[in-house]
Amino acid sequence: QEHLFQQDFSLFSRLARAGLVFTDTSFLETLVFTERAGITVGPNIERWAERLRYARVFFLEPLQDYWRTPVRREDQATAAAISREARACYQRFGYRPLTVPPGTVAERVAFVLETIG
Repeated sequence: QEHLFQQDFSLFSRLARAGLVFTDTSFLETLVFTERAGITVGPNIERWAERLRYARVFFLEPLQDYWRTPVRREDQATAAAISREARACYQRFGYRPLTVPPGTVAERVAFVLETIG
């Protein structure tokens, strides 16, 4: 558990100095998977997650078409549950995720770029 958060912290630290950066996951999602695995997160990690902040969180609505891959092993129902838990985790830490509607990659990129305009 700590090893994952150390990697998250290292990545976050490098990204924070890089200017405007988009990522497709976050250390808060590591919290979600940690909790799903039945691992209790201690107060130090909770404080760390409260202290390190993302400027903005965009939350991509799931696409209708869902398929498993070697990395995405869960079925669609489990993926939907993880999505709900991730959104709730962001909210728990004070974020108000901006929903990006389903669409092509180009449409989603355009939506995000227009929003940060």
